[in-house]
This record gives sequence, C-alpha cells and structure tokens, in this order.
Amino acid sequence: MEKSKNLIGFRSNGVWTLNDLQSFTKSIEDIYNVFSAIKIKENQENRKRESYEIMLKDYEHYFHKYLDHPMYFEMFEFQRRILKDYLSGKIKNVPQFPFFQFFPLPKFEEEKKFPSISEIYFDISSYHSSEELIKIYRIKMASPGGFSFEGIGEIIKEFREFIKDIWFRNKQERMCGQLEVIDKYLAIRKKYENSDFNLPPASSEDEIRKVLNNGVNNLKRLEKENKLEDIGENVDYLPE
Repeated sequence: MEKSKNLIGFRSNGVWTLNDLQSFTKSIEDIYNVFSAIKIKENQENRKRESYEIMLKDYEHYFHKYLDHPMYFEMFEFQRRILKDYLSGKIKNVPQFPFFQFFPLPKFEEEKKFPSISEIYFDISSYHSSEELIKIYRIKMASPGGFSFEGIGEIIKEFREFIKDIWFRNKQERMCGQLEVIDKYLAIRKKYENSDFNLPPASSEDEIRKVLNNGVNNLKRLEKENKLEDIGENVDYLPE
C-alpha cells in the first residue's frame, strides 16, 4: 500500500446520497481532529514536564554551589516533593515558602491557562496548518468503490488502531464496550521512562467522548446500511 503510514481507507458499496457523503466525511474529520488534539495536548504536557525537571536540576546545581549545607538540601527535597504533588494533581498550587524569599522559585502558571483537549479540538485550525489537516487522497465513487484519506502519519496510525480496536473488540471478542475503548484512547499517555515523576493519565473529557462516539456510530450506520464494507477489515484499502 503506497504511503500506508499516512493513509486510512474505507471500502464502499451501494448508492450514496449527498447526506451520506457529508456525514461520512465529517465523521472522518472529527475523529482525526480528536486524535490531533490529543497529540497536541501531549506535546504541551511534555514541554511543561521538561521545564519543571530542568528547573529542579538547575536549583539542585545552585544549592550545591551556593548553599552547601544539609539544612538547605532538606528544604530543596521538601520543595521537590511539593512539586511532585502539584504535578500529580494532589495539590492545586505550589506554595511560596518564606525561607525561599532570598532564593525565590519561579511563578507557576495556573492550570486554566493550558487549554484542554476539548478547547484544542474546537479550535484545531489555530494549532494546525492546512497541510496538517486530514484531506482526501483518493475517491472512487462506484459499487464497489472506496475512499482514502491522508494526514499526519502518527495521527493516522492512532486513527487506524482505534478503528481496528473498536471493530475487533465489538465484533469478535466483545471484551469491553465501545465507550470503554474510547476512554482508553482519550487518556493521555505519559511517556517518561527516565523521569522521577509518575503522573496519572488525564481523565476523558465528555465533549470529546461524545464526538468520538458519534463519529463511530455514524460509520457503523453506514456499514449496517451496506454502504461501507467491514470497516475494521478495510482500513488499509486504497481505491484504484
């Protein structure tokens, strides 16, 4: 399959109305944009996390260089634990302790200044260039026919795995429900293998959960009406 890492495909049949085509392409765009928003949020969290860890290393260096005394190292370790609790969500703010007035910690931005996945999704054009949005790669309007869409490789990969997971679990094993699969994908994966911090995954957001659920249900409707062939089996389909 050409450019397989950047493409997702759907095999079609039967007669399509304009409403079918419109709702189908909107579902594809919605699902892709959700995964785009998740990736953007992950990248923001990565940068935020890295800035905290760099700050702690800098402060540790300063303590060794200028405040080489056990008492100060105990203070530093205490502040490090506070930061861990802040990053893990146990506390909402980082207190500025009096004994740090001569050596003030940087001010932390309030969490509300960091957009949520929902906010990113509903304003996705502000985060992506037109080249990064999903686009039609190839269409064959026939019976049988099909569609192929092109986007950012890592997001398309998530999209394809999501479709396979939904269709495989629901059709063959029924190990978990559709909403449980959606929640699994909405949880932001933390990839900090060498980090001292252990942040829990972010909880799913109801608005985005509904977007994914509606998109999947619309694809299932078209499949049930025999306008799309087995979706889980045809995500690699490329119309000729």
